[in-house]
Amino acid sequence: MDKRATLAGWLAPGVITTASDEHFAPSNIALCKYWGKRDQQLNLPVNASLSVSLGHLGTHTRLVPIDYSADEIWLNGEKLVPSAPFCQRISAFLDLFRDAEQNHFRVTTRNSIPTAAGLASSASGFAALAQAVNDSFGLQLSKEQLSVVARLGSGSACRSIYSGFVEWQMGQRMMAATAMLLPCKVIGRVCVSV
Repeated sequence: MDKRATLAGWLAPGVITTASDEHFAPSNIALCKYWGKRDQQLNLPVNASLSVSLGHLGTHTRLVPIDYSADEIWLNGEKLVPSAPFCQRISAFLDLFRDAEQNHFRVTTRNSIPTAAGLASSASGFAALAQAVNDSFGLQLSKEQLSVVARLGSGSACRSIYSGFVEWQMGQRMMAATAMLLPCKVIGRVCVSV
């Protein structure tokens, strides 16, 4: 199964896109890491993992449809050239949702954490982008579905759909590899998953 086929049941052809609100997703730090992917294209993990979000530290993203021949990507106030690897990755993700005749987007994204510094800015970035796509295309996806969508951009992004302690479940099927919020109880200064 490829990425587009994964989304087939959630997409409606010919949707008129609108500007999204600005969406935020927190960065997350793995407490128990996943150790590789069993499917590189779909970002399916070999094992489950556990992370904690970084609260207000993460990514803010907004989409605006534009009548241009390519997407226009802005990162932290700087317009990037379309050939930049970052732009190529964002445009490829957006291509999963749009029909051939649909407009491109101005993607405005800013990080409140250093970009490409090992603090999961790609995870928060794709989680925020998934939420903006959901808004712009009027998909009305659940958090679990958004987790799957975000994972298609970056594996760890599925954990940034939620705040707090989050488990990325390994699952046995493509759709089963989603993230879920783990309820925790604070006992003194220790948080215990229940």
